[in-house]
Amino acid sequence: MIFLNDDDFNQAFNERIKGLILDAYSLEELEMSAVQMAKGRLGRKFDLYQIFSKRGNERDAELVTHLVSIVAFKAWKVEAPSRVPKFVVEDYEEAKEFLERVSLPDDDVEALFTNLPIKIIDGIELSAKFLGKSQTKYDSRF
Repeated sequence: MIFLNDDDFNQAFNERIKGLILDAYSLEELEMSAVQMAKGRLGRKFDLYQIFSKRGNERDAELVTHLVSIVAFKAWKVEAPSRVPKFVVEDYEEAKEFLERVSLPDDDVEALFTNLPIKIIDGIELSAKFLGKSQTKYDSRF
């Protein structure tokens, strides 16, 4: 496993489902897909190396839970695309929303706050003023 471990999956999958999934894809492939999705959203604001180099109990529990939800959804989509349980879809949507909202600038009213390590560039911790939208107005006429 890259970031998640077998114990993380035991909560989301029973052995029968785990076996069916592994017939089509390896759990590592599904995890890589989920981690890439998370990195794509978190990378702008957070230190990805610090987040994803942690193991065991050092990892952010909320992020682990959401990554398992993403893997569960992707696994069901592989195995039975038309029969994905409603709770799996809801967990997946919640995970996507979490990733989107924690990645927003801190001054955004929709932002969620987390203990994930903030990215530091040239000794400066990124903050809302660096992540906000440009204040420059552009005229589309040329």
